[in-house]
Amino acid sequence: GMHHVDARLSDRVFTYDGRNAEGRDDEIVKYRNVIENLGMVEKKIAFYLDRGCSLPEAEVYVKHQENVLNMLEDSEVFVSKISGLYITWGYKEE
Repeated sequence: GMHHVDARLSDRVFTYDGRNAEGRDDEIVKYRNVIENLGMVEKKIAFYLDRGCSLPEAEVYVKHQENVLNMLEDSEVFVSKISGLYITWGYKEE
């Protein structure tokens, strides 16, 4: 029943080269703040459980975040992250 349906993709690419990290410290600080503000591991897991994750999903995601933070502290790492948001809309004629 939808008419004039359209969509767009909003994307963002994050790259980090540990060998050329000059001026990129703010990105590591932002990532670290997200992780540290969640507190203890139990609190981190509860944060994701409250948002609909299962316990195994929450544990995997928390471990992944900690691994990424550890990688960013290595000067020999190159990280590329792509995130996307697919937005759709349309009109329902009455």
